[in-house]
Amino acid sequence: MHRRTFTQGIVAVSVASLAGSGCAEEEGVLVGPDDGDAPKRLGIDGGVLVDPEGAPIRLRGVNVEGVDAGEAADIRDGLGLNVVRMRISFEGDHRDDAHPTALSARYRDEIDGWVRACRAAGVWMILEMRGDDALTNSPELYDTTSKDFDAYKRAWVHLAAAYKRTSFIAGYGLLAEPSVNKATKDDRVHTLTDFHLALMAAITDDAGDERTLFFVGPDWNYDTMQYRHDAYHDAYVARAGRLVYEVNLLMPKPWIQDGTDPAGEPIAFPGAPEPFAFDEFLAPVDGVSPDDWETTFSKHREDPALFPKLLTRSFLPWYLQWPLAFRAKFAIPMIVDQFGASADAGGQLDYERAVLDLLESERLHWCRWSYNAGSADRMLKKDGAAYALYAALPKSG
Repeated sequence: MHRRTFTQGIVAVSVASLAGSGCAEEEGVLVGPDDGDAPKRLGIDGGVLVDPEGAPIRLRGVNVEGVDAGEAADIRDGLGLNVVRMRISFEGDHRDDAHPTALSARYRDEIDGWVRACRAAGVWMILEMRGDDALTNSPELYDTTSKDFDAYKRAWVHLAAAYKRTSFIAGYGLLAEPSVNKATKDDRVHTLTDFHLALMAAITDDAGDERTLFFVGPDWNYDTMQYRHDAYHDAYVARAGRLVYEVNLLMPKPWIQDGTDPAGEPIAFPGAPEPFAFDEFLAPVDGVSPDDWETTFSKHREDPALFPKLLTRSFLPWYLQWPLAFRAKFAIPMIVDQFGASADAGGQLDYERAVLDLLESERLHWCRWSYNAGSADRMLKKDGAAYALYAALPKSG
């Protein structure tokens, strides 16, 4: 397959943004398929995600770790889904700080193949970059003057410059599941929003992409309760109309991972008669700040006596109440970026039906974990019963 390389002018844009990084200009950096000055893009109209023709669109999809032409066609035709959340891992031998793009040649080529496969299938792509725990838990990543941030930014400038003229890029997921809470104790919300804003500026100004949407989420790995902080809206006013917010619904753990409770005992969904309230999960805990809702919830979640209440339908809207309130208050699009349970978890399909019922009734966008990423027991590609559930799901509206 013939692949274009950066023209001299585009290289100049990319490399100029790396001034002072100590990286030498190199030839042969891939540029994605060129669909002209108006590639197919999503937009936002009054808080509603719209397709290139301006019609409302619901994103329903799966997380992928690499995708070939056959898989892209299966996601579109077999599952009837319209988007992938494409996992791009800034770690290990994928990373090459000595190169202007901070990505290895092999990995750039792999990403290019995934993008081309989805573009050919007409499947929307959220390019979602992530780091390993050592990086995302470190203060250096969120320090916009550090070498780690510079390398991470260069990777984003490359991706945006390479694919800003390629159709079916739904948006750029700036950092999957940030962990500022593990990196610093100081003003964590604004540490993260400043990090996001610096990346947005680099993508817009250095890569010259003024159109593609940004997908962002809060601290604590896109935790639901973080959406009680209005600063996740107010800090981004300069980018209003270009933001899609992400929230994680990989809960309750460890059940979604292996079908057990915190004591390691098997338990099935539903785990208890439907409770009417969950106030006890935010009751004060000795030694935990009253403002630290996330740690408080986690402590109570580890109580085997309370855990069965989390395996109920009524837990799901309680747990999503904060992002839903945030969406209503600020009229922004919201996507549940990860959810789903192991095939080994008792009542898995009933649980996933309950999740889907809520997501559909609230008209949330969603991407199930996963199609082909992670352990086999979590993959739709390997789980025939779960695959059939998603394939049969009505996709209108």
